[in-house]
Amino acid sequence: GNALAIGGFEVVDPVSDATLFSSSNAPANIDATSTRMIAGNYTVDSAAPSVPQNLKYTLTSRKQGKRITTSVALSWSASTDNVSVAKYRLYRDGTRIAEVTSLSFSDTSTTTGRSYNYEVSAVDSTGNESAKSAALIVTR
Repeated sequence: GNALAIGGFEVVDPVSDATLFSSSNAPANIDATSTRMIAGNYTVDSAAPSVPQNLKYTLTSRKQGKRITTSVALSWSASTDNVSVAKYRLYRDGTRIAEVTSLSFSDTSTTTGRSYNYEVSAVDSTGNESAKSAALIVTR
Protein backbone atom coordinates (compact mmCIF):
# COMPACT_ATOMS: atom_id res chain seq x y z
CA GLY A 1 0.00 0.00 0.00
CA ASN A 2 0.90 3.63 -0.30
CA ALA A 3 2.32 5.40 2.72
CA LEU A 4 0.81 8.65 3.92
CA ALA A 5 3.22 11.24 5.31
CA ILE A 6 2.00 14.13 7.44
CA GLY A 7 3.94 16.99 9.01
CA GLY A 8 2.03 17.32 12.28
CA PHE A 9 -0.59 15.41 14.23
CA GLU A 10 -2.56 15.15 17.44
CA VAL A 11 -3.46 12.03 19.45
CA VAL A 12 -6.85 12.47 21.15
CA ASP A 13 -8.55 10.27 23.73
CA PRO A 14 -11.89 9.30 22.11
CA VAL A 15 -13.67 9.15 25.48
CA SER A 16 -12.57 12.39 27.15
CA ASP A 17 -11.60 14.26 23.96
CA ALA A 18 -8.36 15.26 25.74
CA THR A 19 -5.21 15.72 23.68
CA LEU A 20 -2.74 13.02 24.72
CA PHE A 21 0.07 14.09 22.41
CA SER A 22 0.55 16.61 19.65
CA SER A 23 3.37 17.63 17.38
CA SER A 24 3.74 20.11 14.57
CA ASN A 25 7.17 18.97 13.46
CA ALA A 26 7.50 15.20 14.08
CA PRO A 27 6.98 13.21 10.91
CA ALA A 28 4.31 10.52 10.85
CA ASN A 29 4.13 7.65 8.39
CA ILE A 30 1.08 5.46 7.98
CA ASP A 31 1.35 2.32 5.87
CA ALA A 32 -2.06 1.46 4.43
CA THR A 33 -1.39 -2.28 4.84
CA SER A 34 -0.36 -2.03 8.51
CA THR A 35 -2.13 -1.77 11.85
CA ARG A 36 0.64 0.49 13.17
CA MET A 37 1.34 4.19 12.78
CA ILE A 38 4.88 5.40 13.35
CA ALA A 39 4.99 9.00 14.54
CA GLY A 40 8.48 10.32 15.10
CA ASN A 41 9.82 7.96 17.75
CA TYR A 42 6.34 6.81 18.79
CA THR A 43 4.53 3.71 17.59
CA VAL A 44 0.76 3.45 17.98
CA ASP A 45 -0.39 -0.17 18.31
CA SER A 46 -3.91 -0.90 17.08
CA ALA A 47 -3.69 -4.70 16.76
CA ALA A 48 -5.62 -6.73 19.33
CA PRO A 49 -4.10 -9.87 20.88
CA SER A 50 -5.17 -13.32 19.74
CA VAL A 51 -8.28 -14.80 21.33
CA PRO A 52 -7.49 -16.90 24.43
CA GLN A 53 -8.02 -20.62 23.78
CA ASN A 54 -8.70 -23.80 25.76
CA LEU A 55 -10.82 -22.24 28.51
CA LYS A 56 -11.53 -24.97 31.06
CA TYR A 57 -12.59 -25.31 34.67
CA THR A 58 -12.48 -27.43 37.78
CA LEU A 59 -14.73 -27.13 40.82
CA THR A 60 -12.69 -26.70 43.98
CA SER A 61 -14.23 -27.30 47.42
CA ARG A 62 -12.82 -26.13 50.72
CA LYS A 63 -14.04 -26.82 54.22
CA GLN A 64 -14.16 -23.77 56.48
CA GLY A 65 -15.36 -24.87 59.89
CA LYS A 66 -18.72 -26.55 59.30
CA ARG A 67 -19.17 -24.86 55.93
CA ILE A 68 -17.98 -26.14 52.58
CA THR A 69 -17.32 -23.49 49.94
CA THR A 70 -16.97 -24.33 46.27
CA SER A 71 -15.27 -22.13 43.71
CA VAL A 72 -14.90 -22.34 39.94
CA ALA A 73 -11.20 -22.49 39.03
CA LEU A 74 -10.74 -21.33 35.42
CA SER A 75 -7.64 -21.64 33.25
CA TRP A 76 -6.78 -20.98 29.59
CA SER A 77 -3.89 -20.86 27.12
CA ALA A 78 -1.82 -17.70 26.65
CA SER A 79 -2.68 -15.23 23.92
CA THR A 80 -0.10 -13.64 21.64
CA ASP A 81 0.27 -10.02 20.56
CA ASN A 82 2.56 -8.00 18.31
CA VAL A 83 3.71 -5.97 21.35
CA SER A 84 2.71 -7.71 24.61
CA VAL A 85 -0.30 -9.14 26.41
CA ALA A 86 -0.80 -7.15 29.61
CA LYS A 87 -3.83 -8.83 31.20
CA TYR A 88 -6.89 -10.99 30.74
CA ARG A 89 -10.50 -10.02 31.36
CA LEU A 90 -12.93 -12.59 32.75
CA TYR A 91 -16.63 -12.45 31.98
CA ARG A 92 -19.46 -14.34 33.68
CA ASP A 93 -22.82 -14.24 31.91
CA GLY A 94 -21.57 -11.32 29.80
CA THR A 95 -20.47 -9.14 32.74
CA ARG A 96 -16.79 -8.47 33.44
CA ILE A 97 -15.93 -9.92 36.84
CA ALA A 98 -12.14 -9.68 36.98
CA GLU A 99 -8.86 -8.68 35.34
CA VAL A 100 -5.79 -10.83 35.96
CA THR A 101 -2.24 -11.06 34.66
CA SER A 102 -2.02 -14.85 35.11
CA LEU A 103 -3.56 -17.69 33.07
CA SER A 104 -6.04 -18.63 35.79
CA PHE A 105 -8.77 -17.22 37.99
CA SER A 106 -10.89 -18.62 40.82
CA ASP A 107 -14.51 -17.43 40.99
CA THR A 108 -15.69 -17.71 44.57
CA SER A 109 -19.00 -15.87 44.13
CA THR A 110 -21.14 -18.54 42.49
CA THR A 111 -24.26 -20.28 43.78
CA THR A 112 -24.94 -24.01 43.92
CA GLY A 113 -27.59 -25.22 41.46
CA ARG A 114 -26.92 -22.52 38.83
CA SER A 115 -25.26 -22.55 35.44
CA TYR A 116 -22.81 -19.85 34.38
CA ASN A 117 -21.31 -18.86 31.03
CA TYR A 118 -17.64 -17.86 31.26
CA GLU A 119 -15.53 -16.10 28.63
CA VAL A 120 -12.02 -14.61 28.67
CA SER A 121 -10.38 -11.95 26.50
CA ALA A 122 -6.80 -10.68 26.26
CA VAL A 123 -5.77 -7.03 26.54
CA ASP A 124 -2.44 -5.67 25.32
CA SER A 125 -0.31 -2.92 26.86
CA THR A 126 -2.05 -0.20 24.80
CA GLY A 127 -5.57 -1.35 25.75
CA ASN A 128 -6.54 -3.28 22.60
CA GLU A 129 -8.88 -6.12 23.63
CA SER A 130 -9.25 -9.38 21.75
CA ALA A 131 -12.59 -10.96 20.97
CA LYS A 132 -13.91 -13.14 23.79
CA SER A 133 -13.12 -16.83 23.88
CA ALA A 134 -15.74 -19.44 23.15
CA ALA A 135 -18.20 -19.57 26.05
CA LEU A 136 -17.66 -22.23 28.70
CA ILE A 137 -20.81 -23.37 30.52
CA VAL A 138 -20.27 -24.35 34.15
CA THR A 139 -23.00 -25.83 36.34
CA ARG A 140 -22.42 -25.73 40.08
